[in-house]
Amino acid sequence: MQRDVRIDRIRRIVKDDYFRLSPRIVPANAVMSYRLTDQFRLFSNVSDILIEIVPTTLFDRGVQNEKIKTSFINGVAEFNVRLDCEQEYIFKLCDSEGEMLGVELDVFALNEDLLPLAPLKGDLHMHTAYSDGFELPSHKLAMARKRGLDYVAITDHNNFNGSLVAIEDLTKCPNRMIALKGEEVHAGGKDPGSALSPVHILSIDADYGVSFFRSFSSDAEYLELRNQLEAEFDVVAQDNPWLLGLGKECAIAEIEKARKRRLEILELADTENGEHPYWRADEFAYTLEACEAVKDAGGLCVLCHPMWRPITHRNTVNRMDVSLELVKRLLEANPFDACEIVSGAPKSEAGSNLLQERLYYESGLVGRIPMIGITDNHIANHDDYDLLGNNYSVVFAAERTARAIREAIEDGRCVAVEHYDGECARIHGDFRLSQFASFLIRTFFKAHDRNAAMEGNMMEKVLAYGDEIYSSILAHICELHASEEREWWGAAQSCFQIV
Repeated sequence: MQRDVRIDRIRRIVKDDYFRLSPRIVPANAVMSYRLTDQFRLFSNVSDILIEIVPTTLFDRGVQNEKIKTSFINGVAEFNVRLDCEQEYIFKLCDSEGEMLGVELDVFALNEDLLPLAPLKGDLHMHTAYSDGFELPSHKLAMARKRGLDYVAITDHNNFNGSLVAIEDLTKCPNRMIALKGEEVHAGGKDPGSALSPVHILSIDADYGVSFFRSFSSDAEYLELRNQLEAEFDVVAQDNPWLLGLGKECAIAEIEKARKRRLEILELADTENGEHPYWRADEFAYTLEACEAVKDAGGLCVLCHPMWRPITHRNTVNRMDVSLELVKRLLEANPFDACEIVSGAPKSEAGSNLLQERLYYESGLVGRIPMIGITDNHIANHDDYDLLGNNYSVVFAAERTARAIREAIEDGRCVAVEHYDGECARIHGDFRLSQFASFLIRTFFKAHDRNAAMEGNMMEKVLAYGDEIYSSILAHICELHASEEREWWGAAQSCFQIV
């Protein structure tokens, strides 16, 4: 056989751009049919080949790797093989004499519980112009999709409405994204600076706004809002349409309950503040009350950035961090459903993520609450603040819905990822899920992110201009991309349909 001179150069190329193998994610211990396509006929002078199957983590050194004989016919080689157990395998291409051709393609065999689940990248903490963010929700959605995200939660400070606008915006164009309801709760004040609790809490997928009933810091503010709900409920609901689903009586009862708890906590502060070094009894109690309120509203309660450093801005120090003793006391009480391990710290302060992980482990939270990764993004396309798409969570969901994403987090089927500038990803979470996520980041998500960037660019045009031609093109692109992703699993699955 005459060797093609191009074969000697193949080690320098990105293999997935030139060779297409389907499927790449398969059931363990099952015979599967594979199709390998030499898309640009790099092996035009090669017909018969051997494919060596190399297990990466579970293997017997005394047993030789299996080699499968096959042939390229019109650039396509087909073969069957059984991958015995759950792990990553490397398919190495060799010529008929066993000499390696420089092409290696990775395949992951999964057990039955993970195989039907959709791996989705997302960010559950970001801000828009509905609080102190820069973009409108529609722009943030498009930017998030450009960066490869499948789901987001808009979590504006003490504002539930931005997340509802995002959900509505997604109905205005074809897309494959999911937006969850959310807000960042600061109990006892209208904003983080005036809040009586310094701890930042996310409310995710709640039935109604939580901070709306807890943003007053005095009896006068309470009475003003209470009277507005009593006398002008429909007017207040125009700016907060979710109130209509809650109803006037329930809304009044909720704010009265919040005031009662506030008075109880103030009384507690008079007797217990000062007894504990580095944390206050009222701050602790306000945080527990906010977490309880999130859960009463049907939401997931998430502890935000527990180890952030103070932020210096314009010669002032803004305390977005919390006393370590207060954090430890809260983690001991553990009112949370999830904890931010990968937060919005810039790359220069990425060590905060590692500290958050150590605190999580030493607090005994392993197996009790899941880790998530977020960016706390306030402005996209800004070198100093933009981590959108670099830090994220991967959930393994039964379908592409908000409910399924929430259930995946509740069940611990998620990992937190820090992937600054596309460099080597650090994955935090369950070892088995982390192994699979590592494979996905190196293979599937690379193709996925290219598709998502194309969709995000088109979404930006449709959401900004409402152009029907762009909308039609976007719908077609989404269908094509969903079909491509199904090929990775070798089957049509509901988790890869368009939302």
